[in-house]
Amino acid sequence: MDLALGGALAYTQYGNLPLVQIVSITGISGLGFLIAWFASVINWVWEQEFRWPNIRHGICLYFGILGGVLLLGGARLALFRPESNTVRVATITTRRDLGSPDRDIFYRLYAKQANGESLQTFDPMRVYDDFLRCSKEAARFGAKIILWPEYAVPVPKEKEAASIERGCQLARDEKIYLMMALYAVPLDFPEQPWENKVVVIGPTGSLEFMYLKSNPAPGEPMVLGDRKIRVLNTPYGKISTAICFDMYFPSLIRQAGKAGVDLMFPSTKGWRKITPQLTYSATFRAIENGFSLVDCVNDGLSIAVDYHGRAVATANYFTSNEQVMIADVPMKGVTTIYSQIGDLFAWCCIISLVVLLLWVVVVRRILEYRDTPSK
Repeated sequence: MDLALGGALAYTQYGNLPLVQIVSITGISGLGFLIAWFASVINWVWEQEFRWPNIRHGICLYFGILGGVLLLGGARLALFRPESNTVRVATITTRRDLGSPDRDIFYRLYAKQANGESLQTFDPMRVYDDFLRCSKEAARFGAKIILWPEYAVPVPKEKEAASIERGCQLARDEKIYLMMALYAVPLDFPEQPWENKVVVIGPTGSLEFMYLKSNPAPGEPMVLGDRKIRVLNTPYGKISTAICFDMYFPSLIRQAGKAGVDLMFPSTKGWRKITPQLTYSATFRAIENGFSLVDCVNDGLSIAVDYHGRAVATANYFTSNEQVMIADVPMKGVTTIYSQIGDLFAWCCIISLVVLLLWVVVVRRILEYRDTPSK
């Protein structure tokens, strides 16, 4: 049940850590239920004209449950803190003076233009070289896993293999896991869509796997992935990745939770108007599934959080001149109830609503039948 688009009520509670721990059991539907229930309680109290004898049971029920959620959430934060060793990770974003490859730039670079228009202000190879340079510097600072943001580097399809090979060489030299975000452009673009992918390379220089984005943003002309989350066993725990809009689909990301992923590395492209909300929404997947999350965001807020949602490090593309964010995150995740049962709470709510509606209809029919005078 993928109801986690950007307007979900639960996301308004980002930062209220004791409260949001409930999503590790119910998903965001449980938190949304509590918020909506509060509004219903207040409306009902108003209709009862605040008469305490009439409202006391309803008030005590709601605030008793809310208090229990806050108490248990606080206990989870205080008593079950991450105790595993940490691994140093790094995110790299595009250097501002090299430009950020938005869609207009992309089309002007690669689409066939009747007037032969060319673009001189954005050089993909300069951007690519800079990502390799920053990745090497991050590795020298001790980063073992390095992530690039969505749409980091556009490459023509015929040059993709050579571009990946340079990444393999860097990973081999520095003994790191490198997650390169590329979008590979076919020769007949725009007749054929591009591939929006993350290429995961191991410390031996081997290509471990490629992940293609499974859920495009509206209007995004790309090859669709197969909606299967890849998992890689490493000395630093099980790691995985997803791309931007994928993080709004809890059922997709729950695959990582069921597989016992310890560290999730989303690769993201944002923009100013949805910063930092886009990033805050993604952190709920960490609490739901019990993994640490490191989100690398071009044109937005990059963040590293543990599986409780605590921020370990942040870097805002618009307010910081630093391209590299380095963080030490827990290597071991936890198993959550939500990762095992999924949206059971939401389905129970839907079934209960249907049953109640049917009950009301049946009771009303019975009352109408009784009130009908016999002939």
